[in-house]
Amino acid sequence: MTKRCRQGMTKEIEAEDDEKIQAEDYEKIEVEDDEKIEAENDGIIETPSQVVARFPFFTTIRYAVSFDTLKYTMSDQEAAIFSAVIHAPFGAMGIRTEEQFITELVYLPPRFNEKAPRDPVAEEAARQILAYFADPDFRFTLPLKPAGTAFQTRVWQAIAAVPRGQVATYGQIAKHIRSAPRAVGQACGANWYPLVIPCHRVTAAGGLGGFAHHDDETGFHLGVKRWLLAHEGVTAYL
Repeated sequence: MTKRCRQGMTKEIEAEDDEKIQAEDYEKIEVEDDEKIEAENDGIIETPSQVVARFPFFTTIRYAVSFDTLKYTMSDQEAAIFSAVIHAPFGAMGIRTEEQFITELVYLPPRFNEKAPRDPVAEEAARQILAYFADPDFRFTLPLKPAGTAFQTRVWQAIAAVPRGQVATYGQIAKHIRSAPRAVGQACGANWYPLVIPCHRVTAAGGLGGFAHHDDETGFHLGVKRWLLAHEGVTAYL
């Protein structure tokens, strides 16, 4: 048997319909047996460290910006991967495109300078994102490149159904799609199109929860999540 660090100590909480559901505390625990690890996410559950091992440069952008990045400016190598970078109230948004599709949207810290869109798709994405920052009721109509597993797609569809100004817990989403909260949390973190697929509207049962595979209460990513929720009228997490 091997040992692996796993997030997801569960406890029972009361759901709105008074039924008991399993919700997560997201505390690190040791799992003795690999076979006990949840396989809901199409058999693939990775920690941020596992993703970093597979995509070392990519994850310096998507996962590792929680350290003190404000000291540094955007490098040429980092700028090159984005089709556009636009200013955001919390820092910046990176836009990646391929042919006629958006391939990724990324929350970026303030050290990232603006970069003019290099193609019409990136230009339209920039326009719509800025429209959302001006009006939280703005509806996105961007051409998203298909991504994710069948399970992740189910989770993302459930997230997309959460209205502006409301939140749903990992447990509630899991119950809706007949899955498990931990698998839902993994799929939230794997979301390639934040804002368009509003994973910031999914929270823990007892608090804000994580965001983009980060759970540092004072870190950049949870600061983004708080801003987005407040922008949409949810102020309970400020």
